[in-house]
Amino acid sequence: MIALSTTPPTEDDHRQWYEVLMAHPKWGRCHYATICDDQGAALVRRIAELEAQTPSALKAKLESAEARIQELEKWREDAALGLGASRVEALREAREVLRLCAVKPAYPKSAPEYGPVRALCERHGYGAVVACASSQWMESLERQGYPMDGAHVSGPCVGTVTSTINLITRALGE
Repeated sequence: MIALSTTPPTEDDHRQWYEVLMAHPKWGRCHYATICDDQGAALVRRIAELEAQTPSALKAKLESAEARIQELEKWREDAALGLGASRVEALREAREVLRLCAVKPAYPKSAPEYGPVRALCERHGYGAVVACASSQWMESLERQGYPMDGAHVSGPCVGTVTSTINLITRALGE
């Protein structure tokens, strides 16, 4: 039973009130919110906060923190071996390459191939033409005994490239 007091209610008092109300056959869960709106809302919020601190929730937070610590330790080890700077340089290089893909290329509309290629793309789809041309270019180089390194490739859309550039920039802290 809850004792009446002139002091403000404690968290234990709120929990006891909640438990009594939830167990009451008439004032149980369906009437709880209307019986004690202000205190009930505060109590429900506090109970949610306490439930977020359950052992399983705390264990998940701990595991997440431990994984982050391991990741940071790996970066520290790499930096001690001199690999940290190379990672930064690799990220910068990747960002610069991706930036080449995010800019609209300027192709002269007066070039003789512009019109026929545009018609081909509108007939078969721009992505299909680019992917097919890239694939055929690689096959042609390979057939001739050349490395495929020089062939253009079709890749992700500009939006994906731009968001990846932004992720790299944030990771670099720049």
